Amino acid sequence: MSRRLFAPLVAVALLGGTVATLSVADSSAVHAQVQRKARLGKLCPNPNADCHTAAIFEPYDMPFEVPEDGGIFESEPFFAVVLRSFKVADGDDKKFIPESERLKVQDMFPDRKVFASRASPEPGSVFYVDVPYNVRFLAIYGGKTQAEANGIAAEVKSGGKYTGAYVKKMQVSFNGT
Repeated sequence: MSRRLFAPLVAVALLGGTVATLSVADSSAVHAQVQRKARLGKLCPNPNADCHTAAIFEPYDMPFEVPEDGGIFESEPFFAVVLRSFKVADGDDKKFIPESERLKVQDMFPDRKVFASRASPEPGSVFYVDVPYNVRFLAIYGGKTQAEANGIAAEVKSGGKYTGAYVKKMQVSFNGT
């Protein structure tokens, strides 16, 4: 009973009193969305800067601030420049972008994190929201805006190696359970 009373009060506080058209189910959805937004971690896109996080990220992961209380957390949204990607058979966790390739690109963009997916369901691992589990990719942090990412994509394409690079909006998720 208290949850039903609490959810509309949260909606009232957040929507400035506009609850006349909200049902209990609607206000619960609003509460869930607000709760999700509150759990978005700040991205750490510069590999030379400190990242204040309780999570331990692999060198190929895109790190972000994760609190110590466990659970599944997502980063703030950002734009990535995907250099290349490929599909693997379901359950094939042995195929991924070689770390040597990621490091070569990282040397070209020292102030922008170059990251690659490995898609592990294990606790303590990273996955990328709206990227299928069987897709592996190599990407560069493009920025907070699409315009910034488009500029990085143009720079990458002009180098001649990754002419198929494209911009994709992303979020990182960390499974701390």
